[in-house]
Amino acid sequence: MCSVCQAASDAVGPNRVVAMRVRLGFFESFKSADTLLMAGDAAGLDGLARELQRLADGGAASIAVHALPFVAGHHGVRLFADRGPCDLGVSQQAPMCFRWALSFAAWTDLVPLFEPLVQDQASGHQYLDERATVRVMVSRGEYGDDWWAVHG
Repeated sequence: MCSVCQAASDAVGPNRVVAMRVRLGFFESFKSADTLLMAGDAAGLDGLARELQRLADGGAASIAVHALPFVAGHHGVRLFADRGPCDLGVSQQAPMCFRWALSFAAWTDLVPLFEPLVQDQASGHQYLDERATVRVMVSRGEYGDDWWAVHG
């Protein structure tokens, strides 16, 4: 079991399985901007925040977000999150392939934005990055199975 799954399992007890899920999609002109949408449940968003925290604390230089075991990339979308010397935001490398490059300080500032979505029971979203032409949005409880069936 990966450390993120183990932490989630430990939080609810050894006999209960926690399903973590995050959907990752790219949508042109979504709410007036090209957007990478990461929509998930509380456990999935917490797992994603923990992985991105590794960029802030030096535990990783790059993370293939789409390859995380609890992330489902729609239509083959791939997202590589990198720690670099400056804040470039998201750039499209190829069709459905994106690189999200931020500095140590930016990753450190970004990770706490997940907290209200993980801790609160209500649905909502946060814009994590709007530095470049593709913005990054994270959401909980707003885009369910029916929405993804139509749009994803």
